[in-house]
Amino acid sequence: MRSLAQDRDIGRKVALKRLHTPHDHGGTPSPSSLARFVDEVRTVGQLEHPNIVPIHDVGVDEAGNYFFVMKYVDGVTLEDVVEKLKAGEPDAVARYTIARRVEMFVGILRALEYAHQRGIIHRDLKPANVMVGDNGEVIGVAV
Repeated sequence: MRSLAQDRDIGRKVALKRLHTPHDHGGTPSPSSLARFVDEVRTVGQLEHPNIVPIHDVGVDEAGNYFFVMKYVDGVTLEDVVEKLKAGEPDAVARYTIARRVEMFVGILRALEYAHQRGIIHRDLKPANVMVGDNGEVIGVAV
C-alpha cells in the first residue's frame, strides 16, 4: 500500500510503501510476504536510473509495520493519462502529443532495458505503476 508522507528531516514529500499485513496473522506479515517485501527493497535499491523511482529509506515503525520510503513523483499515473486521452480531453491531447507519448514509451523501455541488463524482471508492469511527473518525466514505481 502506497501513501504520501512527509520527510521531517529534509522537509519534502515522499511516497511511503508499507507491507500489507493480513489481520488473520495477528498483524504480523507471513514469512513469504516479508521475504517478497525485502526482495523488492533490495531489488529496487540496486537500480539507479532516471526512469526508476529511487528508494530513500527502509524500516519498521513503532507498531512493527515494515515500510520503505521512495521519491514522491508529483504527477499522474500513465493509467490516468491513457484514460484522459481515450476520453478525448483537450488538455491531455494537447499536452501528450504523439511525439511526447513516444518519448514516454521510450523512457519506460530504457528503464526495463536497464533492469533486464542487471537480471531483474519487472513482475507487475502496468500503466497504474508508471508515474508521469508534472515536469514530463516518466518513472516506474515498482518491480
